[in-house]
Amino acid sequence: GTLSGNPIGMVAGLETLKKMERLSGWSVLNHRTEKFSKKLNENFQKKNNGLIVDQYASLFWIRQNNSDSKPLRSSENISPEQGHLFKGLFLKCLEAGLYLAPNAYEVGFISLAHTDEILTESINIITKASEI
Repeated sequence: GTLSGNPIGMVAGLETLKKMERLSGWSVLNHRTEKFSKKLNENFQKKNNGLIVDQYASLFWIRQNNSDSKPLRSSENISPEQGHLFKGLFLKCLEAGLYLAPNAYEVGFISLAHTDEILTESINIITKASEI
């Protein structure tokens, strides 16, 4: 990769791993992302807006809910409508000050920098923007 063999990159990476271990970072990230995704899914279900959040560890993906609610395992199962629906959500979130990945097929990431306050505000913005 780009940083392989770069001494500064190697030291920074090692220190990041040490900090993650010291703070139980992976557990914290999993918990935060589970909580974030669960709340968004509850809100989406109440709004009946056809969206769902898939979550794995600290990754989340907002997508169109397929009729069987099964997790997607292949790109062939992604609805052609996904891009159009996500564009509206993305633009409304951006107008409200929340930047999501601009592509409907990209995932989002929760980090240790995302506090409960930031995540709650993000949930509120995404929920409101999902009224498309």
